[in-house]
Amino acid sequence: MKSVKRIVLLAILSVVCMSSYGQPLQFNPNNPAHTDTSTIMVLNIKTDFGALGNNVTNDQDAFEAASEFINARKGYCQLIIPAGTYRVGKQTPGLFYYLTGRDVLKIMNCTNVSITGNGSPVIQYADNLRYGYFDPITGSPTNPIDHWIDAYTWATPGNCIYIYNSNGGDGRIRISGLTLDGNMYGGKVVIGGSLVPINIQIEHFGIFLHGAGKVTIENVTTRRFGLDGIIIRNNPDNPAHRDVVVNNCLSEYNGRLGISVIGGRDVTLNNSSFNNSGMGIIASAPCAGIDIEAEKEYITQSLWRIYDFKANNCEFGNNKNAGVVIVAGAVVTPADTLFGNNFVFSNCDIYAAPTSSFAIDLGQYRKITFDHCNITGAVFDAGNRAYKPEDGVKFLSCYFRDIYYKKTGSSCYKTRQHYTELSSVIFSTRDNALSSYMQFDNCVFDLAYKRLWNIYSTPQAPASVTNCVIKASTTGGYIDFTQIGFDSNAVLQNNKFVFYDFQEYRHQQGNTIYASPNIPGNNQFTFYNIVTNPAPAVRDTIYGKVERIDGVDSCLFTGNRTTGTEDAVKQAPSLIVYPNPSSDHSFTIKNTSEGSLEYTFLDFNGRRISYGTLRRSEQKQFHFPELAAGVYFIRTRDEKTTRTIKVVLQ
Repeated sequence: MKSVKRIVLLAILSVVCMSSYGQPLQFNPNNPAHTDTSTIMVLNIKTDFGALGNNVTNDQDAFEAASEFINARKGYCQLIIPAGTYRVGKQTPGLFYYLTGRDVLKIMNCTNVSITGNGSPVIQYADNLRYGYFDPITGSPTNPIDHWIDAYTWATPGNCIYIYNSNGGDGRIRISGLTLDGNMYGGKVVIGGSLVPINIQIEHFGIFLHGAGKVTIENVTTRRFGLDGIIIRNNPDNPAHRDVVVNNCLSEYNGRLGISVIGGRDVTLNNSSFNNSGMGIIASAPCAGIDIEAEKEYITQSLWRIYDFKANNCEFGNNKNAGVVIVAGAVVTPADTLFGNNFVFSNCDIYAAPTSSFAIDLGQYRKITFDHCNITGAVFDAGNRAYKPEDGVKFLSCYFRDIYYKKTGSSCYKTRQHYTELSSVIFSTRDNALSSYMQFDNCVFDLAYKRLWNIYSTPQAPASVTNCVIKASTTGGYIDFTQIGFDSNAVLQNNKFVFYDFQEYRHQQGNTIYASPNIPGNNQFTFYNIVTNPAPAVRDTIYGKVERIDGVDSCLFTGNRTTGTEDAVKQAPSLIVYPNPSSDHSFTIKNTSEGSLEYTFLDFNGRRISYGTLRRSEQKQFHFPELAAGVYFIRTRDEKTTRTIKVVLQ
């Protein structure tokens, strides 16, 4: 009975609210106020179109009514969305799909339109919508398959704000002050089947710009959409499709991308964050903060390239696959096709998640520059299309690292990146391609766990590393490898390398291989002033780990390590292992330091066998008859240092 009364009460309230607001405003071509475009007409989603924004009633019809009015007027409107939570989203059976979602705001063929949120309104999709691939007969999710299936199995919630063939004219297309929520939360949406390995690739975008120019998106949050928070698909050769600016926006926990640019010219991102893609209930390839990927236009199949992109003071972090992706995609074109050029990332923070080694994935574009960026994780290069030095990818005054420190509230966390065996380096060339004219200048490489790079280039189009400070296996890091990096035909000039005395860097020039310190180019090679054991020989694959660090006020940079590098001092061994080689697979360890000591016993492949803590002067015996004879390692850590000791079982 109570539930029936509640439903009746809600129905009465809805009628009262609608009567107070009146019927949704409809465009009247005979009304001069509706047709006069010499001024901007101010509209209100509540008072003019009947939306309630009460987090209960579905306001989809009100937003569609607003869209119809704006489109009939051809724009020159400002739509005010007052404070509230507006539930939206309706799906219609059929219409080419199993379930076809209706776009919430669909602005088409308009000029000078502003969509303005007042009081931080939220537009959130309704519960229990369907997304993915479903059997149209039974309604059950399809089984995962490895090929595209017919559209009649698709269920899409539609797009939240869709701007098509529109331009700011003498003003701007402006979207501001909104939170758009796709409602992709566990228990809130019915998820269908998927495609292997790319999961669900059906439209569900926060903001879709399709042939839209002079656009500003400002102070907007797009989150929990099935695909992308923001997608830009413009024709770079059409002047009316240029000039898109994104200011102070947050795009997070979307299924595929924070933002994607698949065609256009003159796109600028300022002070915005694109994080946690693929970290919700949906994870669809490529799961990145941003993807810049030229694609073909639907009808003419002409390639819509990307030119003149800028990202200033932006963050691309903790995305399931990569922070920044700039790739050619699945477009089949001649080998020398230009997909786009002139991309600049300035003062950006780009960091991989513990689930992936990717910070940046580069493809076949020209004139890509990273200037004063912090880059944590691997940079993969698929081979660019640089035919002259100015076309190469440039890293200028960038800071490369493999540990990311981030403060959350009063706690500090250290994220050690996950590196698969495909690439165990901070920078790598992949797919046997060449890093033609790749340039690093005035950069710092501060690596605790990983090797530097494998850079492949030719004498005719050499990569270059100049004026850089390069610290490999910094104190307290993972030192179980001997070759810290390799390049072929790169120009190395005025660099400072710091590593252990048993490690080396290798440079190939033509058919000659040089080992440090005998490498041309006025480079300086310095060893850490720390006692080390003989060079170990285990693989350097090490898996992701997030550690909480208490008592640290600020931990955004790797300077918070417990010891320095060049200023580290010699210390006596803090752990004694005897006998070593062992006798009958038995040995003893003893803590000789002034405090407690953590130890980890590892096999040849870096897998943990045993670990624990020894108090001051404590010793412990081990007997491992089940282990094969060979080389093992004990890594120790106290308040100041981390060391690795080789142990031979026989």
